[in-house]
Amino acid sequence: ATVENGTVTAVKAGLAVITAETVNGLKAECTVTVEKKVINPESISLNRTSLTLTEGNTIVLVAYVRPADADDKTVIWSSDNDAVASVADGIVTGVSPGTCTITAQTVNGLKAECAVTVEKKTVVPESISLDQKTVTLTEGDTTLITAYVLPDDADDKTVRWSSDNENAATVVNGIINAVGAGKAVITAETVNGLKASCTITVLKKAVEVTGIRLSSTRITLEEGAEVTIHAILTPADATDRTVIWSSDNPGIVQVNNGTLMAMKPGTAVITAETGNGLKAYAYITVTEIPYSIAFSQNEYLVEKDIPLALSVVYTPSNTSARELVWSSDDPETIAVQDGVVTALKFGSAVITAKAPNGSVASCTVRTSTPAGACREFGWCRYNGKDYWYEDWTRQAVAGDPKNIWDEIYGLERGREIYDPESDGWYWLDCIYEGAKAVAKEVWMPYIYQDDLKTGANPEGKWVRYNSNGKMIKGWYFVTGAEAKIYPKQEGNTYYYDLITGEMYKGYKTILGRTYHFDEKTGVLMDN
Repeated sequence: ATVENGTVTAVKAGLAVITAETVNGLKAECTVTVEKKVINPESISLNRTSLTLTEGNTIVLVAYVRPADADDKTVIWSSDNDAVASVADGIVTGVSPGTCTITAQTVNGLKAECAVTVEKKTVVPESISLDQKTVTLTEGDTTLITAYVLPDDADDKTVRWSSDNENAATVVNGIINAVGAGKAVITAETVNGLKASCTITVLKKAVEVTGIRLSSTRITLEEGAEVTIHAILTPADATDRTVIWSSDNPGIVQVNNGTLMAMKPGTAVITAETGNGLKAYAYITVTEIPYSIAFSQNEYLVEKDIPLALSVVYTPSNTSARELVWSSDDPETIAVQDGVVTALKFGSAVITAKAPNGSVASCTVRTSTPAGACREFGWCRYNGKDYWYEDWTRQAVAGDPKNIWDEIYGLERGREIYDPESDGWYWLDCIYEGAKAVAKEVWMPYIYQDDLKTGANPEGKWVRYNSNGKMIKGWYFVTGAEAKIYPKQEGNTYYYDLITGEMYKGYKTILGRTYHFDEKTGVLMDN
């Protein structure tokens, strides 16, 4: 505080002592207390005069109190409708949809207001699902798919539907319409882009079979034959084209998917049945294969009282009719039963086999005799080999006077004989003690008087005997069983004179055509 002529002026808050003093030094004092000057708010304003917020959200209002040095800048906040929006320290909270006024007031009653609008809070979809993930339909069918959008209080639960293949299936508001065979993915989408999908499989609409017929209904087959018949269904676009095949007599005819196999002679009815029970029939007759029979050889030698099974060859070989009727023209000498012959005594008989189709085969069976009981003239079998006897004497053994080469050269070669019963020439070889030469080539010298006089080496001929010991005449091709005997000659062709059995060598004319045979081996050459 200051003082002048007794006037005290308060300068700033505080205490001051005012002294009055006389000229002679007398004093008087006064204590002055200066209080701070009170500055009241002069105005108040808000940073916003209006605002909009969503229920549950908050916004901060700022109050500006002037002058800045006002002693008390306290602001008192209030809402004229706390049910719409509340306020605390300038923080406005939306309570429920509506409008209200927020007031900011100074301690000295100055006010500022803000108009507040509270809007309802928006609830967006959080998930979407469908009641089905896969559906199978037939063309023309419809079905409903339900979409579930959560939460339940979402403001907009609109669902947009779409199909990625409207050629298969279309969708409207969840209703699926099956258009054509194929697949489609149906998608449901919320307004905020959430999606769920379902795969629709559309099957072709079933077309019922109305008729069935067979490509052949009456067939005749030989046993062992196969043929395929076809089932023709109507309409052509029937959905289930399954056909079940059966035979009423599979022992006669078997059937597999329309392929028939003839098992043996007889008749059978083949049935083709559709899945819905329609049937068609084929009547099959199986006939016996035309065939013939023959014995594997024309003549057999059997030892007395030792049974021998005869071999019958069927042509063709796959025939099933093998029930033969057997007979012997001399059953007291050679008996036969079911193809097994037994020599009851020495001699021979003609054995006949007759097939069910009338084919007949015959062969001669002779009793082979031991050495001490051979007949006077002809073949006798002893120890598994055939020998030739004349006057009860075995021929072509060492010292045989009819062995001319043995007589002249001292060579135990053998002897060539002719058997009128089999109309064949055979070679009796000394090296086999006079036994028939089987599957053998023999060189025979020609004996001429001039050769004997001059001492020159006589010429000769090569002949060949087959696996039965009989001289080969005519064309001869080394193959099969003969190739096993002459492996080095397999595939070779020879020719032997039709009368003498001599192997042709060099250039020879046969039936008007000239052939070239190797000069040394007799093998037919390219010509």
